[in-house]
Amino acid sequence: MNEIEEPLQYLLAQVENRERSARRRALIYTLVPILVGVIVLIYSGWRIQQDRLALEQMREEHKALQMDVEDMKQRLEITADQLDLTLNALEFAYIQVEESQQTLRRYENQLAEARQTLETLEAQSEGYRQQIEALQLQLADMNEALEQAEAALREATTFQRYEYQGDLDQAIKYVASFYPSQGELLIAILHGLGDADWAYRGTSPGDGFDSPGLAAYVLERCGLVEGTPTYIRGFLSEILPIVNEPQVGDLVRYQMGYHMFYFLDEGGQPFVAGMTPFGVLLFRYDFAQIERMYRIEYPTQITCDVDS
Repeated sequence: MNEIEEPLQYLLAQVENRERSARRRALIYTLVPILVGVIVLIYSGWRIQQDRLALEQMREEHKALQMDVEDMKQRLEITADQLDLTLNALEFAYIQVEESQQTLRRYENQLAEARQTLETLEAQSEGYRQQIEALQLQLADMNEALEQAEAALREATTFQRYEYQGDLDQAIKYVASFYPSQGELLIAILHGLGDADWAYRGTSPGDGFDSPGLAAYVLERCGLVEGTPTYIRGFLSEILPIVNEPQVGDLVRYQMGYHMFYFLDEGGQPFVAGMTPFGVLLFRYDFAQIERMYRIEYPTQITCDVDS
């Protein structure tokens, strides 16, 4: 009996050990999934909580973004309104600029017309002024001619008393011998222009001469002064130097307007020659009141090319 019970007990002990091992393994196999599930459940809960927090944060951010978008929409609307106002203001300003430019062009046209009218009036005024000046000159010339005519009438009875009484041919020879250039000028006056007619303000043989006109013509044709006879006649006082005492060949101006050339004869008697209302004549040096004397520089030799 004892021999049989021992193996049996041994077997029972082995069975119990194996049952305990199986129960332990079963417990382990049971607890491990539970633990894993618990861990997964805890992790899932944590992740869900984190996702919820993240979702809430995203919702908050979305809400903030929506608010920003609304604010941006409002700003854009305000900006659009301001842009419309600016465009309207620019359009109005453009219209005003166009109107201003049209007005400016109208004013410019009016100004151009006014300037043209002013230039026309100035030209007319200048023409009238020149006509008035010409008439004044003509009047002055007529007055001077009248004065000279009246003076000539008054002097006609006394001219014979003051005419040069010496021997004219001897006087010419004497001047030509001792003053060759001055002699050439005297011959040009007496022989070349002796038959010239009197003409107020005349400066040529064809038109005639007055006293300063003949003097200017002779000075130019004898090569003593440069310029036209008309120019020389008007500017004798500027062209020729003034002196206190005359030399042979100088020009003497008398108060009556006569311009005579000064000479000496063989007896040392001074006389003058020039144009008068009665033609080319020779007078005593003191035939009238002297107003001024002009120095004429003579070269050694001159040639007087006068038209007889």
